[in-house]
Amino acid sequence: MKNKKILTDEEKHEQQLFLQLQEEDYSVDLNEEIQHPPVSISCGTYVENDFDGNPIEYEIPLGTDGNFSFIQAYPKVGKSFLLVYLYQHINAMVINLLAR
Repeated sequence: MKNKKILTDEEKHEQQLFLQLQEEDYSVDLNEEIQHPPVSISCGTYVENDFDGNPIEYEIPLGTDGNFSFIQAYPKVGKSFLLVYLYQHINAMVINLLAR
């Protein structure tokens, strides 16, 4: 049988305060409405109905603001294809914005 450490009143109080802080940090407000993150690069849109049956259009994100991504793979597996696709897609988005 392992020896259990007997905690002093001060250590118990510290543990209680620590657990209270954790409870506050990890609690979830179910009434808070969470917004979708801003999309930096998307590959189109899709439509979804909300609870009232109203259609809402969302972008299909490839990357959102604040995210950092990189691609690592063996040579000749198609990394450049993705970069060319993203470059062309971003150019098309810019042209569409300027045409408005």
